[in-house]
Amino acid sequence: MWFKRSKQSSTRQSVNREALLFLLPAIGVLIITTIFPFVYCVWISLHDIRIFYPVPVTFVGAGNYYGSLVMPIYGLWNAVYNTVIFTGASLTIEVFLGLAIALLLNKEIRGVWTLRSVIPLPLLISPISIGLIFRLIFLPGDWALANWMLTSLGLAPLNWLAEPPLAMLTLIFTDVWQWTPFMALIFLAGLQLLPPEPFETALVDGATSLKTFRYITLPLLREMFVIAILLRLMDSLKTFDIIYIVTQGGPGERTQILNFNAFVQAFTYGNISIAASQIILMSLVVIFLSAVLIRSVRAR
Repeated sequence: MWFKRSKQSSTRQSVNREALLFLLPAIGVLIITTIFPFVYCVWISLHDIRIFYPVPVTFVGAGNYYGSLVMPIYGLWNAVYNTVIFTGASLTIEVFLGLAIALLLNKEIRGVWTLRSVIPLPLLISPISIGLIFRLIFLPGDWALANWMLTSLGLAPLNWLAEPPLAMLTLIFTDVWQWTPFMALIFLAGLQLLPPEPFETALVDGATSLKTFRYITLPLLREMFVIAILLRLMDSLKTFDIIYIVTQGGPGERTQILNFNAFVQAFTYGNISIAASQIILMSLVVIFLSAVLIRSVRAR
C-alpha cells in the first residue's frame, strides 16, 4: 500500500513538472508583455523623468501622484470629468440599445439571420477608419452629412467639432455606433443560454411579457450584464484612436479623457512620470470598480 501511494505521488509530481514545463513559455510571455511593463510604469511614476529635457532622473516617491491630484496644470480632474461623461453616457446607451437589439434578434422572425450577420459589421472596421468616417460626417459646412441633414430639415448647420457639448456628443455617438453590436452579441448569447422552464411556467400562469422580462429575464441575465459592463468599461477607459482622429482632445481640453490626457502629458509636454502616475491611478480605479461589480453579483 505504501509503495502504491508513493508511486502515485511520484507520478503526480512528474505530471505537475511536465505541465509547468509546457506553461513556461506562456508565463514568460505574460511576464514580458504584462507584468514587466506594469512594474516599469510604477517605477517611472515614482521618479521625475522629463523626456524633452536633459535633467537627471530623481526619486520623488508619491510626488507625481500628489502633483496630479492637486495641480490643475496636469489636467487630471478635467480628464476625470470628461471620462465620467464619455464613459457613463456611451456605456449606458450601449447597454440599453444592445439589450433591445438582442431581444429583437432572439425572436424567430423573418430575416433575423440576416440581421445577425449584419449587426457585427461595425466591430470589423478599424477604429481609425471609424474615426475618419465620423469626422467627415460631422465636419462644418453644408456638404457634410450631419449638416446636410439639418439643412434639409430647414435647420441651421452646427459646428459639431468646435462646440464642447457637441464635440463630446459626437464622440459618444461614434463610440455607441461602434460598440453597441458588441453588447448586443453578449446579451444575445446570454438570452439563448437561459433555461426555458421559467418562461414556460410564466406563460402558463398568465404573466405578461413585461412582467416576464422584469422578473425572469433581467435577473437571469445579471451575470451577463456584469461581464458586458466590465468589458466595455475597461475598453472605454482606454479609448484613444477615435478621440485622436475626430476631435484630437478639443476644443481646448473638453474631450480629453484620462487615457488621452496621459498621452498629452507624456508626448506633448514631456511629463512622462506624471502620465505614468495618472495611468496607475486609472488602473486602481478600474480594479476597484471591477471588484465592486463582481462582489455585487456574488452577494446576490
